Amino acid sequence: ITMRGFESRNIAVMVNGMPVNDMEGGTVYFSNWTGLSDVTSTIQVQRGLGSSKLAIASVGGTMNFITRAADMKKGGVVRIGVANNDYHKASFSYNTGKSKSGWSTSILMSRTAGSYYVQNTDFEAYAYYFALGFEPNKKHNFQFTITTSPQWHDQRSYMNKIEDYIKYNPDHDGNPYRQYNSDYGYYTDAAGRRIALSNKSNFYSKPVMMFNWDWNITPKSKLSTVLYASNGRGGGTGDLGEVGGKRISHASFKDAEGHINYDAIFAANAAVDANTAGAGSTLVRRASMNSHNWYGILANFQHKINDNWNFSIGTDDRYYYGYHYQMLSHLYGANGYKDDSNINNAVPKVVTRVHDYKNLPWNPFGGKTLGREEHIGYSNDGEVLWYSGFGQVEFTKNNFSAFVQGSISNQAYRRIDNFKAYEEGPTVLTSGQVIYRKTSFKNLIGYNVKGGANYNINENHNVFANVGFYSKQPFMSAVYPNNQQVLNPNLTNEKIFSAEVGYGFRSSKFNA
Repeated sequence: ITMRGFESRNIAVMVNGMPVNDMEGGTVYFSNWTGLSDVTSTIQVQRGLGSSKLAIASVGGTMNFITRAADMKKGGVVRIGVANNDYHKASFSYNTGKSKSGWSTSILMSRTAGSYYVQNTDFEAYAYYFALGFEPNKKHNFQFTITTSPQWHDQRSYMNKIEDYIKYNPDHDGNPYRQYNSDYGYYTDAAGRRIALSNKSNFYSKPVMMFNWDWNITPKSKLSTVLYASNGRGGGTGDLGEVGGKRISHASFKDAEGHINYDAIFAANAAVDANTAGAGSTLVRRASMNSHNWYGILANFQHKINDNWNFSIGTDDRYYYGYHYQMLSHLYGANGYKDDSNINNAVPKVVTRVHDYKNLPWNPFGGKTLGREEHIGYSNDGEVLWYSGFGQVEFTKNNFSAFVQGSISNQAYRRIDNFKAYEEGPTVLTSGQVIYRKTSFKNLIGYNVKGGANYNINENHNVFANVGFYSKQPFMSAVYPNNQQVLNPNLTNEKIFSAEVGYGFRSSKFNA
């Protein structure tokens, strides 16, 4: 999704007020939210620099998906859908509606599977959603929600040359074959069958639990609070290592159709005994994991001073711990993979246990992460502390409205490297620099100030203008660049100045 020309890193995406943007990189992975479309009752969109009660630097705008059990009418729905490329979806949902005592419940379960346009891009996704609402009176509204969408999908990630799309067109008509995918191939099983196998895939499960409390303190004052927890597990697959000095892209590992020749790779791997000292390396499929535990609270107090003036203040506080490592996903016929990435191991370790990405996790609390003894390639963690406050003043009179908003936040980053630094004591790099397994927290202050005005000329026409300045903290990869324990000596906030002037038109038939 892009908004005003900005990608997700500069858009604040939320679910029931809960931030969704990744805490380390700012991106939003919508494949983790495949079931959201089935349970969303409202989508709130604020484009550009307009009024928003958040401490998030979102120059592109904000998007909030609302899933409220109390807002859904009583009834149930069973849906079955089919489409091309073996696409099929089945879902069941039921809403109790709000009882006389104020209780309401919504549930949903669904499964979606099929293939995309490109060769061997199969996918499978599940979704479950449970919401419990309680509105005892007009002052209080409580909502508890738990949802997740475990999914996997095979990919085409390598950008081939146009000559390859022409060369491997099965019709051999000189035109590029847009469905061509070089990231998968075939192997022959014990029964002589040709089995497709993907090298590049993505898989993830991101259970989210949230508790929303809206408290109408007085007719003029309201407090909205969101408590949430999210424990994501998943990552993406690809090749790791080489066999006989050849990586997976070697010409001898490609068949006549331009796909991976797994029979050749399996045979080459079988000739290497990973448990023998001095044996060569093997070529395997790894899964690069990007899991996390994320907890937070967002509270917003609003007060109407009089008919023209109102203000709001709030806080947005979060804790995030990310787990980044690689693990075995497929041995490609080898009897193990020898890994020497961890300097804490006196000798290389041989890893044999594989983890199938299609075995999707269903644990609503995320479940355990893989033990460090099975990590290969790299193993590091990221810890982020986020504290922030924000405030806004609004003025409205007749056809005119204006606002001024400001926020300040502190983001603290820490990096833990389990492979490149000794578990105890200092590690001296070849450059002479000393590093430790755990860095200290690096605190970075950011802020933003923005304001704007709108004038409704009549019921069909309006004009508006907004201006804002952002001092935005860098992401984790810039604080500790090149996946190292060394702090960036040239850290500086990103400075963003933005101004916009616009005109709006609304009618019963057309909005612009």
